[in-house]
Amino acid sequence: AAGAPATFAASASDNADGAVPVLLAPASGSTFPLGTTTVTATATDLSGNTAAKTFTVTVVPALATISFTTPADYVYNGAPQPATVTVTPANAPVQFSYDQGGAAAPAAAGTHTVTAFANETWVTGSASGSYAIAPAALTITPAPESKRFGTPDPILAYAVDGLQGADTAASVLQGALTRAPGETVAGGPYAIGLGSLAANANYT
Repeated sequence: AAGAPATFAASASDNADGAVPVLLAPASGSTFPLGTTTVTATATDLSGNTAAKTFTVTVVPALATISFTTPADYVYNGAPQPATVTVTPANAPVQFSYDQGGAAAPAAAGTHTVTAFANETWVTGSASGSYAIAPAALTITPAPESKRFGTPDPILAYAVDGLQGADTAASVLQGALTRAPGETVAGGPYAIGLGSLAANANYT
């Protein structure tokens, strides 16, 4: 993260002395920080005459390679279910943006878009994709009911199995059960059906 090493060479010659040594500062093989650094090459002949030239070394951020490894079998459970990735270099910190901008992993069933990105001074890169959270299975069991001939129907009650997390029947279900039509003793028992009772999109 501090930078990268760079190697280079320089040469110099003198009319009288021929080849003369060159002093490089910073030296070849030094670790250079991110950005542009000026290197000075200085040559001195046997008579003490000195000449200098400069050049630059530029170190740019590393490019992160990000690949999604998100499970394909996520099922709604009431809790956030995040995308997962592998990244090269392995120590690059990765952040996530879900469903066009949210930093929190989604919990709701459905298909979610995600962008994973590294955006540090020393490493950059991004990848985008999507993954699905399947609805959870919900079982609704009507309770047996009865009434006397000629009286109003009772409220049709039911039991619910499969609620996830902090969900309740009241927060998940809307509508009401209905029964088959008929008002005769001989016609009973009358089947109870789901009617308009339905769960939200987190359940099936």
